[in-house]
Amino acid sequence: MRTKLAFGVPITQTALLLAHWFLWHTWEQFVGPVPLAVRVILVVLAFSFFPSAALSFRMHPPIVRMLYFAAVLWLGILNYIFWAAVLAWVIHILLLLMRLTAYDKWSAEVLLALALCTIVYGIIHSRLIKIRRHWVHLPNLPKHWHGRRVALVSDTHFGAINGALFSRRVVGLLKRLHPELVLIAGDLFDGAGIDPELAMEPWKELKPKYGICFATGNHEEFGDRTPYLKAMHNAGLRILDPNDIPYLQHKTDSAYISSALVDLDGLQVAGVGFHDSTHQSRLRATISRLGLDPAKPSILINHVPNQLPVIEQAGFSLMVSGHTHGGQLFPFTLIVKSIFGPFASGYARFGKLQTLTCLGTGTWGPPMRVGTRSEILLIELADDKSSSPVK
Repeated sequence: MRTKLAFGVPITQTALLLAHWFLWHTWEQFVGPVPLAVRVILVVLAFSFFPSAALSFRMHPPIVRMLYFAAVLWLGILNYIFWAAVLAWVIHILLLLMRLTAYDKWSAEVLLALALCTIVYGIIHSRLIKIRRHWVHLPNLPKHWHGRRVALVSDTHFGAINGALFSRRVVGLLKRLHPELVLIAGDLFDGAGIDPELAMEPWKELKPKYGICFATGNHEEFGDRTPYLKAMHNAGLRILDPNDIPYLQHKTDSAYISSALVDLDGLQVAGVGFHDSTHQSRLRATISRLGLDPAKPSILINHVPNQLPVIEQAGFSLMVSGHTHGGQLFPFTLIVKSIFGPFASGYARFGKLQTLTCLGTGTWGPPMRVGTRSEILLIELADDKSSSPVK
């Protein structure tokens, strides 16, 4: 993790500086000299993200949360203003070729207005949590499981942006769905900016028949995951984890972990932590210790929709994931689609393995969504002989 930060932070900060310099230059081209106040604001914004993120990892007072919120909101705003500026230069070149430069400023203003409209839409749209329904056929599913509901939640990112009120809202939606089982595919927490016990308080009111099963995502594993596991355990969540991750070995972890696999009245549910799923050999070794019965239907909670050959060979019926956010903001949606292909969102198959990827119930970074949606997946189970459609 430290190695990734050592390389990632300077590269990202350099990219941010170049983006802000580009906005500065675009302003000069289409508006005129940049006022001193705007220059100062651009410089401050260019350096705002990493310091505010670092502070939010260490302290939770309202002023720190506000600084972090402003910094990540600006990242979303910057994305669309930047692309508006790129298009302004493209149109500028075209207008030069057609000798119509009188329309330069007008076209730049229209593009800026469209960018601002997109930003407002993205902020509002991100707060609207959709319920997406799927029928999923599982081989050898016991009759008493047919037609039962399983809710899939992922990437709520409880933290400086999505606080305790958002947590209560998610629980309220789940209550109205009346699922018999709730699965959480990681990144329940953002990794900073919130009291875990406060965030999990509403979850004590959620009592599905077969409980709530959770496996860690990358954000819970940024540092000491114990406070998060403790808060989830106290709220009644069943934490599925092999509990043998060397670099996260905390003596208190075992007190909060249920097991790596549970049999819920004939349906096996297992979980692997993010770190275990990142390497094929480590994942294969982890799964071999789960005690999976291939003759029974099974669900694996795996935060990232990856390592599909290993998981299919192990004999799992269904894998549920999150992590991708579908890219969250256009044009990053295109990048995520190119990386994960059909497994970036929704239902897909890999041989005998079925997969469901949730686009995320919350957001990471900018509280915005454009080209994706915040969602909870409601899965209705059927045996493999049922005629119920997969949606």
